[in-house]
Amino acid sequence: MNNRIILSGILPLTIALTFFGCQNNESNSSTESQKTDLASNSIISQNGAQLISSNCYVCHNPNSNSHEEIIAPPLAGIKERYLKASTDRADFINKMTSFAYNPSKDKALMKGPVKRFGLMPKTALSEDEIKVIINYIHDNDIPAPKWFNEHKKKH
Repeated sequence: MNNRIILSGILPLTIALTFFGCQNNESNSSTESQKTDLASNSIISQNGAQLISSNCYVCHNPNSNSHEEIIAPPLAGIKERYLKASTDRADFINKMTSFAYNPSKDKALMKGPVKRFGLMPKTALSEDEIKVIINYIHDNDIPAPKWFNEHKKKH
């Protein structure tokens, strides 16, 4: 009889520990996965900002003083155009990456700037680096030159 009492107490305890133990592991795993995702996103964001500063802003300078002194359209304007032409985030990233990695007149969404400045030269950046940049552009506010809003009103 003592064995029966002990077994009847151990069995529910074992089931409860197994059930709750699994939930805690999944919760911890999920929490750690979320922390890893946040850290990865932070690294990607930092890399995107660095890549833009050291590569893109050479031509797409947000600190230009006038529309006349730019040599390429501002990234803020490019972002607006690609957002209008895209159905969702993935479409935005695919379209912009495709053009930036291998620029062509056929892929160009901004015909006016291509006519004014010519086609963007092919970059030495890898496709993965371009994707980091494009993700950053999509997910963050991109600075615009001080003259940009006035220019948009005219066009």
